[in-house]
Amino acid sequence: MEAPTSERPNSMSTTHDAFISYNHKADFEMARVLERGLQRLARPWNRVRAMSVFRDESDLSLSPHMWPSIQEHLDESRFLIILACPESAASVWVNREITHFCETKGSESVILVLTGGELEWDESDKGFTALSTAAPPALNGRLTDQPLWLDMRWARGADELSLRMSQFRSAVAHLAAPIRHMTPEDLESEDVRQHRRALRLARLAVATVVVLAIVASIAAVVAIGNAHRADRRAREATGGQLGLDALDIPTSDMARALLLSVAASQLAPQSDKATFRASRVLIGRYSKLTALLDAGASQELSVQAVALTNDGSSVVGLAAREGTRELLRWDLKARGQPTALTLPTGTTPRLTPIGNADAVLVGEAGGTMTLAAGGRLTALDGKVVALDAADDRAVTVGTNGRQALIEVLSGKAVSEIGDGLTDLVPGWVAVATDSSVRLLDSTTGALVATSATLAPVVSFTAVEVAADGRVVVAVTSTGQVLKWNRSGSELIAGSAIEAPPEVGSVRDLVGSADGQRALLVGSIGSAVVDLDSGAAVGLGPGETGVVEADQAARYAAVGGKQLVVWDLRSGDRVFAVPETANALAWNGPCD
Repeated sequence: MEAPTSERPNSMSTTHDAFISYNHKADFEMARVLERGLQRLARPWNRVRAMSVFRDESDLSLSPHMWPSIQEHLDESRFLIILACPESAASVWVNREITHFCETKGSESVILVLTGGELEWDESDKGFTALSTAAPPALNGRLTDQPLWLDMRWARGADELSLRMSQFRSAVAHLAAPIRHMTPEDLESEDVRQHRRALRLARLAVATVVVLAIVASIAAVVAIGNAHRADRRAREATGGQLGLDALDIPTSDMARALLLSVAASQLAPQSDKATFRASRVLIGRYSKLTALLDAGASQELSVQAVALTNDGSSVVGLAAREGTRELLRWDLKARGQPTALTLPTGTTPRLTPIGNADAVLVGEAGGTMTLAAGGRLTALDGKVVALDAADDRAVTVGTNGRQALIEVLSGKAVSEIGDGLTDLVPGWVAVATDSSVRLLDSTTGALVATSATLAPVVSFTAVEVAADGRVVVAVTSTGQVLKWNRSGSELIAGSAIEAPPEVGSVRDLVGSADGQRALLVGSIGSAVVDLDSGAAVGLGPGETGVVEADQAARYAAVGGKQLVVWDLRSGDRVFAVPETANALAWNGPCD
């Protein structure tokens, strides 16, 4: 039952008829279509929805304090709908929501929807049997009678679920019936009646709009001709005056002059050859352009990437032309035609200037890369697993499966690294094996510090070294986060902490510049954790994808179904583009 207003922890403008509790990984699509079905079944024509249904993905705003927000919505809900399956039974969040709802409202308003696994009631014990794999532990001891549940296991994997399907429509009606105090048959009849009424109103509205449009069109045609002629003359006069005003603006306010000249061109007649006269005069007066780079192409080409070499002597572009990719290089002193080199098929269109030289790397770290220098292309030996372009260093895996630290420009091997998970930052290389963690000087390849032998042997999924080389952080395959502090030639291990369950299996991490916090990115979510206390400073359930940090290690971006930027110092989100706001998948490099 709904709590009295005086007992609500926080006054809200609306209450919810139902709160859907579910496991995101297992029943995200099921929760979405059930929410839509409950809101649309038997919806009166003059209302936005038939009932108010809360679902976190569509109703919960981005907030670092998520559980208090969920508590407020649970307190404002009359019924709790649980999508029961083995995954939700094991979910910390689902059981937490059930516990809070039952403790504040009792178990009489709990409805179970079986989406996977088994539910079996034992009347003698007044509880679910041991074979009930979908029964949430939080319901144990809270039920005095067999609860109502709806078997919708058939709906998993269905191509499309909507109220147009009779089986799904009947299931939604049975689910909505106790909430709306109606029988399923009455609900379906009411839905048909409302649908027919909406069609009649729609036809009447269309007919009315058509009649009004015809009348308005006849009245407007006469006025439009005169208005267009008067407007055109006014626009031309205004455009001419703006162009003259732009030419009179002093050099100190060039930006305003150019903006006025562009505005003047928009007001001038589009067929007038002098449309951009004021803009051309200003560009000629103020432009500092010294040269245009000629591609020398007889066919159209598409430039997909461009870079200025670190020594400032050349501009390099990656262009696609007639099914091939070419690397074009312009000498900024000669200012002539570019030299062109044909790139291998499948080359990733990304350019990275390397060292303090007239050279670039083509491709991305994590795959094969090609060095363009001295007028020729040289494929780096093996796969590049880590790159420090500023210091001309890379870690590669050769055909023998062994890792090596190399000078990219010369191709010279600095040192053998061997097996292990590697992280490379300016000045430092961290290598985590199943028995130890090592820190190397990336300039010389010399061993700087090493940890004690790890016992028992562990397997790592991610490793990170701080920019100053004083802290190394690694994550084990069991979800433990380990931190070492450098002291002389030793890496001193701190206490191990556990990754939050909302993250899942950790596959990547980014540490802060001071080594105090780290962003963990896992299979089901992300979290910023304090590496000393193990506390989760910020949680992002569902935020998982590629991750990249800025050069100062202050901010880190996570891209996937949504793009989120974390402040590693405070643990707060500073920027977020939710999935509902765009149709992009942020799975490329998070530049």
